[in-house]
Amino acid sequence: MKPASPATMTATLTLAVLTAVVLTGCSSPRSDASAPQRSTRAPGPTPSLNVRAAAERDALAAYRGMWRAFVHAASTSNANDPLLTKYATSDALHTIQSALTKDRRQHRVAKGRVSTHPIVLSARPGTRPSQITLRDCADDSHWLTYHENGGLVDDQPGGKHSVTAIVEDRHGWKVTAFAAHEVGTCT
Repeated sequence: MKPASPATMTATLTLAVLTAVVLTGCSSPRSDASAPQRSTRAPGPTPSLNVRAAAERDALAAYRGMWRAFVHAASTSNANDPLLTKYATSDALHTIQSALTKDRRQHRVAKGRVSTHPIVLSARPGTRPSQITLRDCADDSHWLTYHENGGLVDDQPGGKHSVTAIVEDRHGWKVTAFAAHEVGTCT
């Protein structure tokens, strides 16, 4: 049994509609190719785009950090591992801690790794986001559950799970909710 079986994930998510605004500048061609062209763009990066890009980068880092912390804590089934609270809070933290507590009671640990490839679905509000919604196809094929004494609980590898996550800026970016669906829900 996996420490956080997708069937036991209870976090609920509200997915926001991804909105993209594309700004393009147009200029008419000049008859004199040697004459200097006037730019329709302001010099330098647009500050609001930099803020959004930084928020997306930090949200993705928090999500990846949550999985690393989860895998680390699962190696000893330590629901109180301090790395967990660095990257997760609210429903996400509760989901992970519940799975680890259950494994501790059953004298189980998990070893291996989880591969993630998250992408940003949406950012709210658009220019200065405080909430980012992510989608991932997490692969736990190489994360197996063992008895504390070392024997495998089962030798059935996991697989690829569709995952949605909400990451919020709460004086630092943290995953607040996530749901991992059954094996085979993504490729």
